[in-house]
Order: sequence, then C-alpha cells, then structure tokens
Amino acid sequence: MKHMISAIICCFFLSASHAFEQPVKLPEPAIEKLPNGLTIAWFASDRLPLVDISLLVKAGYRQDPAGRSGVAQLVAESIDKGCGGKSGAEIARTVESLGAERYSNADEDSFSVGMHGLAPDAEKLLEMLSLIVMKPEFPEKEFMHEHARIVDKWKHIADFNDVLAALAYDRVLSSGTPYARGPMLTSKEFAAIRRDDAVKFHTAWFTPSNSILMITGRVDRVKLGARIVELFGVWKNPEKPHKHSDIKTTHGRLEPSRGQILLIDHPGAPQAQMRIGMRAPLINDPDHYPLVVVNALVGEYFGSRLNSIARDKLGLTYAIGSSFSYDKDLSKFTITSATNSSTAGQLVSKILDILKDLRKGPVFEEEIKMSKAYLTGRFPIATAALESVASHWLAGMVLGLDPGHLSRFVASVNAVTAKDIERAITRHLDPAKAVVVVAGDAREITKSLHEAGLRSIKTVKPGELLQ
Repeated sequence: MKHMISAIICCFFLSASHAFEQPVKLPEPAIEKLPNGLTIAWFASDRLPLVDISLLVKAGYRQDPAGRSGVAQLVAESIDKGCGGKSGAEIARTVESLGAERYSNADEDSFSVGMHGLAPDAEKLLEMLSLIVMKPEFPEKEFMHEHARIVDKWKHIADFNDVLAALAYDRVLSSGTPYARGPMLTSKEFAAIRRDDAVKFHTAWFTPSNSILMITGRVDRVKLGARIVELFGVWKNPEKPHKHSDIKTTHGRLEPSRGQILLIDHPGAPQAQMRIGMRAPLINDPDHYPLVVVNALVGEYFGSRLNSIARDKLGLTYAIGSSFSYDKDLSKFTITSATNSSTAGQLVSKILDILKDLRKGPVFEEEIKMSKAYLTGRFPIATAALESVASHWLAGMVLGLDPGHLSRFVASVNAVTAKDIERAITRHLDPAKAVVVVAGDAREITKSLHEAGLRSIKTVKPGELLQ
C-alpha cells in the first residue's frame, strides 16, 4: 500500500508539473508610501469577505540591546496588553466581539502585529492595530506577568528533547553571528529586563520608515486608504534614527570540534532527537535553485533518499526530513529526525553516509526529474491563497528579494541541470563540516554511538544552553 500511494503521488506531481511549465505570474501588491515613510502594500481581492491587516517592523531578536537578550520576545508577548488608554482586556473584547483574531510575533529579523477578520470590520480592525503598534503602554503588572510566564516556559525546556536539540543546534550554527543570541541568550540577561527596555525597543524600531503595512483581502481601497492616512499619517519618526551595532556572540562552550557529536543529556528520555546540518548560502546566492532541488531529493518528499533509506528500507525512524532555513544574513541546511536511543548511532551514521554518497555522486536524472515534479507540482497549491502569496512576498522583502521572485520559481526550478546540482553540492554540502546534535539519555545514546563507531562525543547538560 505504501508503494502504491507513493506511485500515485509521483504520477500526480509529474502531471501537475507539466501543467505549470508555462510562465507563472502571481499577484504583486500595489505599493504606496506615506510622507512619513510608511510603506503600504495592497493585496486586494474580492474572492472572500475577509481581510488581514498586518504591520511588519524590520527588527527582531537580532536588535535586542546588549545585555538584554529577550526584549523582542517580551515585546511580542506584551505589546497588546494595554494601548492608547485601553486595557488589554478591552482590546481583546473589541477584537473578539467582531469574531476577529489578533496576533503578534517576533523572529530573528522582523516583528509582525496583525488582525484577521471580516471585511466589513476592516476600519475597526485597522483602528485597533494602530493603537497596538503606535501607542502601547506596557503596563507594569501585565509586563511582569508576561516576563514571569516566559521565564517559567524556559525553565521547562529540559522536558522536551526536540526543543533541546533545536536550541543547541541553532546555538552552534549561529555562533559568531548576529543571530547567536536567539530569542534569549541567558536566563541572567532575561531576568534583568524591565519595562523601560521594552519602551526603548519600541521607540527605536517601531517607526513608520522602518515598517510595512500590508492589507490583504476584500477592501474598499479608497475608503480604507483615507482611514490609514488619518490613523498612521500622524506617526512620526524619531529626530535621530536609532543606530544599532550587531552583537556577535560565540558559544565556544557548546561548539563541538570537527567530527565530534554534541550530546544534550536528558536522563530517562526514551527517544533521541537529532539535528544534523551546516551553514548554507544565503537565499540570493546563484546556487539557490539547484540547492532547492537537492533538498527535495535528499529529504523533502516521501520518496527522497532519507525517507526511502533510513525510514522505509532500514526502519530506523518514523519521521525524517531536510530543509533550508533563511535569515537575512544566515542560512542553514538541516536534517531533522528522531529514533530510539538504542538506534541513535545507526541513524546518525546512515545520515552521514547518505550525505557522503550525495557528494560522491552521481545524482540520477530520474531523481532530478522527480524532485522538479514535486516542487513545481506543489507550488500552485502553496500559492493558491492570496494570503500565502502575500506572506511569501513580505518574507522576501525582509530577505532583500525583488517583488517578482515568486513568479520565477517554477521556471527557475525547471532550468536546473545536473551540472548545476553537482556544482552546488560540491560548493556547499560537505559532510565533513556537518554539525551533529543529539538530545536524549546520554548513557543509552553514548552506547549506541560507540557501537556505530562514533566515539568523539561532547556531552552537556540542558542548563548549559541558557547559562
């Protein structure tokens, strides 16, 4: 049955890819700019009576002040807890009485605050958004409540193997870069954060010239545009732009030597979570599309090398996959999996063998054909909703991509050749540089690693990740 399903999926993607060999033209936003520098991106559509209104600020964890890592994370959790004379409860009731949703989140390079609801409520949602992004009050009581909640959450990271593996892996891969602090560098730094730090972060980075307001869905552009000018036109930039110097932290205590495995000890854990990978070229690198195809054939779809060998043939895991992740100035190639502690060594060894075989070659034409079919076949599904196109466009803006990059995806993937793939693998995917992180019961996993001939191991406790 498994092979029958795989064959059906294969046929579907092969047929779908032929349907999308013609040039693809996806919607691009109408762009306006207010005199204060605020960029407005309109993705208007009458398909559904819905609207999403969001503001993206070009600042994130990377912009946390020295000695205060975690400010951006805390601002994201507390920015709507009191704004423009309204309490957090009042804002919540107003939004929820419309059947709408509000959201705020931060990542490495950006910060998003938004509203999602019915199109007739667009003006009211816009008004609520303006209060949150322009007039947050960060009430002391609510601010410290969110502070305590985040501290409590981080205290329990040792309970989750997948979190331990991901955090340790990110620490090692980002060491020495502006992203090395992540959402929080140490518990000590986070404990020192006070309300004033959130106010200063907001003042420095939440400015019209550093923001993009995106409207997606069914709207009266003239009417809502006038309301945007009324609400956001008075937003002022600071007299002196904030100057930020990147803080590059190193994680020497965690970094394994070449060929050494970093093991995070979680006594009694029945499973081993693992992350294996390396730094990768940025998204605008000439080898980007060849690497997209390489990733697909390595571990993105059901019939990829990792799945067909480690899962189907050897039965070492139920879930395994590979991916590229992109920040503005750092990219990673990562293989993610989990297995029983007793088979951790076998799985690590087999993954490294698969990467070595990939580099040794050859990559077969049928693999390339299938990977292209998968990528081009799923592309129209992934971009069928206007909201998806809009979010991809916005992410591209943060990463410095031009507005038409999405429309070129299918043609760029189809243009990749076997020579392109061979060149990209040789340049960027060297198994000798792979970082291997495993989280779980160190005693059982060490035994398994030794049995697989993997004897160079650096073991650390979970608490060391946030010291």
